[in-house]
Amino acid sequence: SAALLRMAAVEQAGGFDETYFLYYEDTDLSWRLRLAGWRIAYCHNAIATHRHAASARIGSEVFVYHNERNRLFTLVKNAPASLAARIMLRHPVGTVRRLALGDPVERRRGVIRVRAYRDVVRAFPRLRRQRRSMTSQMQARRRDVAQLLIAD
Repeated sequence: SAALLRMAAVEQAGGFDETYFLYYEDTDLSWRLRLAGWRIAYCHNAIATHRHAASARIGSEVFVYHNERNRLFTLVKNAPASLAARIMLRHPVGTVRRLALGDPVERRRGVIRVRAYRDVVRAFPRLRRQRRSMTSQMQARRRDVAQLLIAD
């Protein structure tokens, strides 16, 4: 993504979460900015060139792991509890399905997803603390922000 951000907004929202390393750090920050009451505007005539997966090859272990882990990090930290719980419960089902497939590529992806899920469970106390610390500063409801960021 390409973004122009007010430093006051970024600081109020707690800045980029460095534990993400790759992928979803912009989504996490955007969600927290909206929860803090900041407006995010899309500028349709702006031009930015983005090389998708320039840091890690699509389908690589690094790509799959960070996409899976950070998507779950973002949901646990920011989404309405019912949505986060539903996806956290659904994730293992999709993972088991991948592990059960005869396709070695899908099985490998399943193994990576297990590792990502394990790391989210381990990080859960920290993610929960981050979620709670945002709650006192929220100017918008999680449900309203989720409707803006998640397609049905």
